Amino acid sequence: MEFVSPVPDPLGGGDMVRNAIFSDGVYAWDGIVINWICKYRVKLPDEFVRHYEAVKDHDLPVSEQDAQRLFDEFRSAPRVYI
Repeated sequence: MEFVSPVPDPLGGGDMVRNAIFSDGVYAWDGIVINWICKYRVKLPDEFVRHYEAVKDHDLPVSEQDAQRLFDEFRSAPRVYI
């Protein structure tokens, strides 16, 4: 899911980050996390890396119900700022 306007990187520097949310149906991450990985070399949790390695070659079917459920979960998730 991607939105029209970029968002500021909460770690500063004046960076504007792609305002997008990605999910594989198990994990969800946004453009800020991707920016932190690229810019600050943030290390991903080992559990996530193992999950990625296990599913990276599989297509993940997403139904309209799945998409709506993911959107609802994202909207209700607490915001965490570092």
